[in-house]
Amino acid sequence: MAHQDKDLSDSLARSEARFRAFAECASDWFWEMDAHLRFIWFSDRFQEITGVDPQQLLGKTREETGIPDVDPAEWSEHLRCLHAHEAFNSFVHPRRQANGEQVWLSISGRPHFDSEGRFVGYHGVGRDITQQRLYEEGLKHQRRKLEMEVRRRTVDLENAMQKAEKANLAKSEFLANISHELRTPMHGITSFAKLGIKKSTSGDPQKMGGYFQRIETSADRLMALLNDLLDLSKLEAGHFEMNLECTCLHQLLHSVIDELSARLQESRITISVSNLIPQTDTVIDKAKMAQVIRNLLVNAFKFSKEGSHIECEISGSHDSHIELTIHDQGVGIPEDELNQIFDKFVQSSKTKTGAGGTGLGLAICKEIVEMHGGTISAKNNERGGASFTVSVPKSHSNSQVA
Repeated sequence: MAHQDKDLSDSLARSEARFRAFAECASDWFWEMDAHLRFIWFSDRFQEITGVDPQQLLGKTREETGIPDVDPAEWSEHLRCLHAHEAFNSFVHPRRQANGEQVWLSISGRPHFDSEGRFVGYHGVGRDITQQRLYEEGLKHQRRKLEMEVRRRTVDLENAMQKAEKANLAKSEFLANISHELRTPMHGITSFAKLGIKKSTSGDPQKMGGYFQRIETSADRLMALLNDLLDLSKLEAGHFEMNLECTCLHQLLHSVIDELSARLQESRITISVSNLIPQTDTVIDKAKMAQVIRNLLVNAFKFSKEGSHIECEISGSHDSHIELTIHDQGVGIPEDELNQIFDKFVQSSKTKTGAGGTGLGLAICKEIVEMHGGTISAKNNERGGASFTVSVPKSHSNSQVA
């Protein structure tokens, strides 16, 4: 009989040890409450893990002990479960230790009833989930970073697609414009050449002169277009040479205005020049800068109303740069297109009026100005129209740029 009692005692001891081992694997500490929801016991590791002396909690209810920094909704639900004598799982809350470090704890509890069904308290377990919480927060942080990166790259991709679509549209418009621009002068040349040949022996000399004048005008227009295309190809190939020399910008501006005087008179457009600095000498490629000024002036009166006024202003910037600004009274430029108009093949939506052009002029101007180490910009005037400003250094470090 004694032998059997010993075997039973050993079996119970092994079972208890097994149960304790499993419990310790599943939890870090144990706790109990009485029928009045007062804490009555904590296991040994509670203080080690939480940094809280259990003597401060014994005899107190959960409301009396309190937990800082808990979500109000989760706290309310936890208290409801306790007073309803319901089981709860994984009530998570932070706890600040004496050394200032924060730990995250997960509490679970089961109500205990006597043989007659009366509530006698809670048995519960607790776990330190700080490392798990840090790992989860790290995952959330990485997920947020990944989501932000995906959004950023999606935006970049959408912007790239929009730019590609705009580039395709611009090139399509360019091809349509170039076809028209080439066909029109060629048609004029061939038509009036045929008329001249037909009437060369019997035609009125005055009419014959008119035919040749039309041929010359069309040829000039065609030559200007071909020059633009040639300049563009040279710029893109890096073969655009510049011959720099000291040039008076004021005199160069007047020479271009004189060159265009007939066209200005024809459009009944007046032009004025204001020189705000005493010295307008600068080191530039005279022919190329004249091309820039000519293009800007032609654009100014091409898109201005008949009888309007163009103002040219020369100014300086800290004795290092010289600026030429051309103010017109034209249709202006949409604000979102002020930078795009200097792109190749692009024309402002307000200047697609059938007045001609391929969208190359301003792009070539920008390339020429930047090769001088300068800048070109556009803005709208308060009283209507647009202003284009060219700023170039008064001296240049290179004698020739290829």
